[in-house]
Amino acid sequence: MVFVALSASVEPGHETKEIIRRIGFCPGKYHLDRRDCERHNVDYIFCDIKFAHTGHVFRDLDWLIPADLQKLSDIVKRLLFTDTIEHGHRITIYLRSLLPEHLKNVARIAIRHMHSMNCPDCKLEGMAALYQAGDKHETVLFIASPILEVGVDVVDIEEVIMYPEPTSASSCVQRVGRPARGPNTPDARAIVYVKNQVLMQRWNMWPWTPLTHGC
Repeated sequence: MVFVALSASVEPGHETKEIIRRIGFCPGKYHLDRRDCERHNVDYIFCDIKFAHTGHVFRDLDWLIPADLQKLSDIVKRLLFTDTIEHGHRITIYLRSLLPEHLKNVARIAIRHMHSMNCPDCKLEGMAALYQAGDKHETVLFIASPILEVGVDVVDIEEVIMYPEPTSASSCVQRVGRPARGPNTPDARAIVYVKNQVLMQRWNMWPWTPLTHGC
């Protein structure tokens, strides 16, 4: 009999040793295989937050809903992470208000807010929409709490947006792991919104190459 323990977020060092001890793996009788979690087909793009983001208007995100939008299938599928359900709710309401008049009647379907407090039926409906691929996808933007950081294997997500930056590096790594998961999926992007002063600090601290994004 073979026992296997898996984790996507355990840190090396004391944390790893303590978990191994607690699950009863004896020294010299187990093999520890640590894989690289970095996504080399995802570009990190850092954007500074130019407008206030604590109210009900989020001007930095206006580009997500083009003013000349004709049909939903013209927009690629995106996943936007927020750190709280309440913040995600305000963003959802704002972005739905930007939809052109002929799409207002499908605002709830076009932009979905997914979080742990959704009712069971809403969760099932949201996950079904998330896995709906191709030109027939009805939902173009998923506003998500950290609940979708792990366990989501959708092949056609092209962009992940973090607004604002996640509170931990492990959350960032998990969120960046969501796009470009299909075998023939082109390179994807992870857009991280940070305050200008934080952006300057992270420029030299984070191991990723900052790129310019016209957002």
